[in-house]
Amino acid sequence: MLSATTAGCVLAGGLLLGGVVPSALAADANASIPNTLLQGGWVNEQTTTVSAWVKAGERFTVNLHPLKAGSGDAEGESAGGSAVVKDPTGKVLASKTYSPGAGPDQVVSGDYVAPADGIYTVAVSDIADGKMVNLVWDIGVKSTSGEAIAGRVWSTSWGLQSGAKTSFATNSERASTFTLHAITETGARYDMTLRDYDGIGSTVQANNKGNVKIGSSDPSYLSVPMQRSAEADGIGADYFQSSNREKVEGLQTYKLFLDPPAADLPESIAPKYSAPTISDLAFKRSGTGSNAGTLTGVLGTQPGTVKVTIDADGDGSYDGEKDVSLTTIVAKPGGFSVAWDGKDAAGDTVDITDPAVTFRATLNRTNEFHFTRVDTEASRGGIEIRRLSAGDTDASTVYWDDSLLVPGNAVRESTTPLTSNGKNGVDSTGGVHGWDGETETRNPNTGLSGSYGDYRSIDDYTFGTDGAEATAPLAALEPHVTLTKTSTVPSDQKLVPGQTVPYTLTLTSDGSGDWAGGTVTDFLDDGVLDDATLDTASIKASSGTADIEESTGRIIWTAGTIPAGQTATLEFTVTLNDAAGISEDRELVNTACLAAPGEAAALQRSVAAASTASNECATVPHTIGEGKLWIKKSTEQAQVENGGTGEFQILVGNSGDLDATDVSVTDVPSLEHFTNATITLPDGTTQPADTPVTGLDIPAGGQVLLTVSGTVDSGYQAVTIPNRAKITEQPPGFTPPTVENPCIDDATSSCTELTTQKIPGQLDIKKTAHEESTSHGKEAGFDIVVSNTGKRTAENFTLRDVPNLEHLRDVTISRDGGTKSAFVDHIDGITLKAGESTTLSVVGTVADGTDAWTIENRATLTNLPGGFEPPTVQNPCTDDAAYSCADVTVPKVTVATPPKPGGFLASTGADSGPFLIAGSSLLLLGLGAVTVTVIRRRRNTATEQ
Repeated sequence: MLSATTAGCVLAGGLLLGGVVPSALAADANASIPNTLLQGGWVNEQTTTVSAWVKAGERFTVNLHPLKAGSGDAEGESAGGSAVVKDPTGKVLASKTYSPGAGPDQVVSGDYVAPADGIYTVAVSDIADGKMVNLVWDIGVKSTSGEAIAGRVWSTSWGLQSGAKTSFATNSERASTFTLHAITETGARYDMTLRDYDGIGSTVQANNKGNVKIGSSDPSYLSVPMQRSAEADGIGADYFQSSNREKVEGLQTYKLFLDPPAADLPESIAPKYSAPTISDLAFKRSGTGSNAGTLTGVLGTQPGTVKVTIDADGDGSYDGEKDVSLTTIVAKPGGFSVAWDGKDAAGDTVDITDPAVTFRATLNRTNEFHFTRVDTEASRGGIEIRRLSAGDTDASTVYWDDSLLVPGNAVRESTTPLTSNGKNGVDSTGGVHGWDGETETRNPNTGLSGSYGDYRSIDDYTFGTDGAEATAPLAALEPHVTLTKTSTVPSDQKLVPGQTVPYTLTLTSDGSGDWAGGTVTDFLDDGVLDDATLDTASIKASSGTADIEESTGRIIWTAGTIPAGQTATLEFTVTLNDAAGISEDRELVNTACLAAPGEAAALQRSVAAASTASNECATVPHTIGEGKLWIKKSTEQAQVENGGTGEFQILVGNSGDLDATDVSVTDVPSLEHFTNATITLPDGTTQPADTPVTGLDIPAGGQVLLTVSGTVDSGYQAVTIPNRAKITEQPPGFTPPTVENPCIDDATSSCTELTTQKIPGQLDIKKTAHEESTSHGKEAGFDIVVSNTGKRTAENFTLRDVPNLEHLRDVTISRDGGTKSAFVDHIDGITLKAGESTTLSVVGTVADGTDAWTIENRATLTNLPGGFEPPTVQNPCTDDAAYSCADVTVPKVTVATPPKPGGFLASTGADSGPFLIAGSSLLLLGLGAVTVTVIRRRRNTATEQ
């Protein structure tokens, strides 16, 4: 759980605990440097960062606030700035920005329980250069029980102002005495004690460089004026304080703890010290004409200054008049090198054949430790430095050189007893290299007045005395050459048929003597010429001659003499055959072998690109890739409706092991029945279908899908819509594409087609009678129902009706219950949508009479739209199935036989005389309408259509 507080209140476990965070922790653990205010500092680029190692469950405590309120300009006041507290993850736990003159009520404080081990940080920043934030500070670590833990808090550079009081009776009341405890990056330990230290905008830091001259990364071993000081004609501008790793190569910044470092610190914070070592010491000449060359070696554990002595006269000692002494500063463990010109101390050339010349490298200044007091107004008790590891001798010896500073005079109001202590150093026990600060102008910051330390960076340095030593001989001249074979095409990159492959043979004379010659044979006939052709014009030797062996095609290179340290090269190229000319193994293996003068090279394929003692051959292998694309045109639509959307799929795949780039596919749609055709690309964009698709990239084993879509023409007939596509561009060296669903007329294109289903028209006609029977003089009626049972509209067809009008009069026709009109035997221009129907009614009056009649009515459909099937006829006529028929029967009227005159009616026995005559007359009157003469014969349907 992480807990936090502001304004002096501690939040822990979710409860607000009353009380104020104490201004100091337990007496045995320091949470600040006594009587100091914390600031950013100019040397620190305006930010001092304080770090603390906190273990899981422990507490990180912090309390920061200005000493007193004011304008921000007076001593002890805050000129403005900020403070930021972060946890090990970088999360900001608390922060505050201070305005100039902020008072002590502006507090950043907290008591944070660590959920895991890690480093907490507090960054205190000045508002500007020379405008210091100046905060009273307490930063510490507590155990789970609340006890202070010592040795967990450090900074690599402390920005300080002395005097954490609101007022002072004397200048000496501002001073403080304290000890900082340092750990170097390789584990060496030092303690620094400052007595009566007093600085206003001062910085104390420790590293392995001290004051560095601009343009160099080596220590200057000098105390220097500040960069903007006018002292000594502004010479301080040539130097800077090395607190930034980016500006100084090999800089190591040392942690300065408030207490002796805790024993449980991890090695990443407090490395374990290991004694220095020197290994792999060897000398290599630059050429064979002299002993000039380079001595190299490795510092295994500790950095330091390496001293190289050369027994140039070969007498076994290293302190003779002709013996040479060289030094180099090695900033961190690792390799080092020292150049020698091959001459002795007198400047004479050392005999190249003298086997007694030897080299000795000595490391006896490890963990160089520079402690700088920057812009410190008073350091009355001086400095005491004690080395706790890295050697037992001279543990408290300190060195300095103030010779660059103008000696103390009437302008400088204090001085130091020694400005230069010589090469033997001074025992710092009790404090040395101090100066008084009781001056009239305490902090002029001009470099021309004030105390000895004002506006200066005073460097006190020391180093470890543990040593290491190694020796190396000056080896006799021994020629040796190494053959390497390379190609600018990496071996793990598959080759493409037709590709040009460059090779370089390099002979490196890596011995100590000149290599006097021999030959190199490149066995092109073994692994190359079965798949490629040598480009003879490309052969170029930097040394010697190169010939082609006619019987084998091998290159024989005679390089001549190669001086030690020099190289010779042979370059040439081969061009792979096209895809059809690549061998089945698809391997291009080029091996070159070295042979001594007069000997023939023996082929022995190598697994390495450089020759060795056991194999004088070098091999560069390649695999020839296979570029193989395929295309398939298909459709997922078995049929498509007229007027609908048709789609084709073009699938382009890469079945080879070479990536394909810039592939082009051309689609050839048939646009006769297909409009608005587009093609959808893999990225979702579209383009006209007849525009080639270019720039497709298809990785080995991959595929891309292109979709062609368009609108099928409206209509009712079955049509076929063909579509074809082909790969029109592919990378060089690829085999011809494999085509699935090849076109009959062009096997390089893939074809498929869409079909539309014919939509037949279908009408239905049905003739029925209103009543199957009627009487003379009564109404007879027929209905003709025409239905569109198909899936398309029937337009402008004709209904033809053929009623038998022989026994009908006053015949009318009507449609769908509409107005009756005089009968016509055909109706043109009928239109019915799919599923619609219409009913036509034919009605007439049956003629008078007594005979039995059958009144027939038939109808048919003509002038059908194109593509319509013959109508379905219900109730077809027996003599012509194209007509639908219906009949109405009129029964016969039976008339009784008249009795003889004077006789009796059979039914009554009455006299038939006058009564009979009268009855007959009545009967005739009653049948008058029936006995109308028939005016039309029955139609012959064969002639009426």
